[in-house]
Amino acid sequence: MIVKFFEWDQPKNVNSEIKDIKNGDLVAVGHNWGGVYIAKVLITDQDIEKEEIIGSVLRVATDKDLAKICKNKVVERKILTEIKKKIRVFDLEMKIFEVRLSIDEKCLIVAFIAEGRVDFRNIVRD
Repeated sequence: MIVKFFEWDQPKNVNSEIKDIKNGDLVAVGHNWGGVYIAKVLITDQDIEKEEIIGSVLRVATDKDLAKICKNKVVERKILTEIKKKIRVFDLEMKIFEVRLSIDEKCLIVAFIAEGRVDFRNIVRD
């Protein structure tokens, strides 16, 4: 099954044992990196050739899952503000454009752009 987690990300392959999922459905996916994220189903009956499977569909997204995403937005804004402060403190050449907390709050994705490699380990530690 092919899904898309974020607007800025490429479609990904996931496993699913759940029947009756349709293209366009929102699903909760246990990501291999950790955490549960909501993804939009693009294609149910095929995978992207030569791309690894990065997680498994746990369920069709529930109202509770979608409400959790809304609640997480408040926390994500606070985290984004803190990360931007740390970038200035450590004088790093990078621009954060999204912070996404998993719906189970076990994992945080920080999306950024930079001209070259950036050593942001100090931000991770803080």
